[in-house]
Amino acid sequence: MIRFAVVMLAAVPLAIASADTPAPPKHAPPKAAFDACAKAKQGDACSFTGRAGRTLSGTCEVPRSGGSALVCRPARMHGGSGSGSGSGH
Repeated sequence: MIRFAVVMLAAVPLAIASADTPAPPKHAPPKAAFDACAKAKQGDACSFTGRAGRTLSGTCEVPRSGGSALVCRPARMHGGSGSGSGSGH
């Protein structure tokens, strides 16, 4: 019983420390996504070649991470319910 109590007391600080550890940062948009909106206004259409070599089209927006530079956010990353007006491919 004492051994169990010692193990539990040792585990509590580890659990508390891991709860305070911030989540790792998400990946930042590629430089090409920022370059695509370098001379654009918020809401303008944009496109760039993504990391996988595919052309991605979207809209120039302020990045979620903050900052003043606009980034080309691909349309598929906007989320949403899938309803509303769209091209339907």
